[in-house]
Amino acid sequence: MSKRKSLMAMEQSWSDNAGHMVMFIPDHRILSYMTPRECLARFQSQWNVVGDKPTVCLPLVGVDGVAFDNQLCRTVPITATIGSSQADQRLLGEVARDFVDLGCRLHLYVCPAMEFLQVEACHVLDIRNVGSPQACVQKRKTREFLKYLIGTGIDHVAQHLDRPEESLESIVLDITDLWGMGGEDGKLSLCCFCDECREAFETQGVRVSDFENYPNPWYLALKDSGRAISYIDNISMGETPASIIGKSALRGFDTVFHSANERLRAASALMKFMTRRHEMVEDFLAAIFDEAYVGDDAAHAKKLRRIAVVEGTEYDWTAGVFPGSLKSTIVDELWLDPADTFPHIDLQYKTFMWRRATYFLNAFFETLSSAADPRMRTTTALGRLSLDEMKDLLRQRAAAAFNHQLTGLGQVAALSAAKESTRNGIVGVLLTQEIVDDLLRNPEIAMGLRKQGDDASLDPLSRLMRTISLATDVEEKR
Repeated sequence: MSKRKSLMAMEQSWSDNAGHMVMFIPDHRILSYMTPRECLARFQSQWNVVGDKPTVCLPLVGVDGVAFDNQLCRTVPITATIGSSQADQRLLGEVARDFVDLGCRLHLYVCPAMEFLQVEACHVLDIRNVGSPQACVQKRKTREFLKYLIGTGIDHVAQHLDRPEESLESIVLDITDLWGMGGEDGKLSLCCFCDECREAFETQGVRVSDFENYPNPWYLALKDSGRAISYIDNISMGETPASIIGKSALRGFDTVFHSANERLRAASALMKFMTRRHEMVEDFLAAIFDEAYVGDDAAHAKKLRRIAVVEGTEYDWTAGVFPGSLKSTIVDELWLDPADTFPHIDLQYKTFMWRRATYFLNAFFETLSSAADPRMRTTTALGRLSLDEMKDLLRQRAAAAFNHQLTGLGQVAALSAAKESTRNGIVGVLLTQEIVDDLLRNPEIAMGLRKQGDDASLDPLSRLMRTISLATDVEEKR
């Protein structure tokens, strides 16, 4: 019996749309529950991969730290499952070698938040001058530390491989959540406005004082809705003030301004702010990607492909960039989620099969790390949560992360054909419900503080949103 035309058409769309496959392992802790061979088998089954092995993306600088020896921070070995039950403490290079021996090439993933460093001088400051343990990528010291970890990590992995120039393909730099957003009682507080950020803005004509008032230009495109920050993301680089005002009016954001002149001035200042932030991130990317090579001599070494992870929107507020306007002289490829209003991309790109890219994934793993960190449980609002409340928060974060997955061949078939655009493949995330359940079964939770006077009527996540920006930058439209 011959196949139906509809079946053949669907199979052809799967083939045309998939392109090159990347298996993304979002956190070292995934490897506690699956061997490299098991990871590969699960991924190939989930995405119907036949023939060539997928490229594997391993965390080089992850949410929880680094799994190689260095002089800057503690080494967090990977508790890698061996066989069906035994466990062994291993370094990243050993795990990388296992994947290469299975026929895979490697991407090395970098999350620049580096909360595990706990270096106060690197922390972000919001517009109110309130700090957060995430590192500000505009700071010179942050860049020095990150380049050191990347360079040391590449050398470590290369030492474990027979032919590292062939096996190592790229550095993947995650810019999805560089600039946190918070809100309380209708007032917005964006990061970062440390001295170095302020100088970078002011020297290019952006007056920071314009954003230290209420209302300020942000309120044309952002709104604190109580449990989330709503925002307009379909703003392109160089968009006219009139167009910005029109989009703001459609969403009802412009009502805080009392005159047309106020809105016009705010729209002009907003575009200057967004454009300058974009330039600052490009400068950060260029600086960090200088470290993307294999070998002793940068001038003659093999250059690794430069990849950035970002949301698939016209403007990504927490990344601070217009993805479609990132320069090809700085970035070779983008990984973006298939958002509702996908921008035009001239660079090569892969579709990251998780809504909002790594945003919710990293939020879960960051909370898992923070729960186990005595410092975070005694110096932040996390300390106000009891053991049971902390477990509830972890479950909420896990659900938010896992429910944003995009999986199955139907998702692939719905993408634009790779041959019709600059898209060259997809990035599938290796995270299963079974692994999430294992991570939450007996999570490590440090002893916290419990202050009197907490509002017991609020759930843990709501209380956190009232006190810190950890959980406030969740956009409500998706």
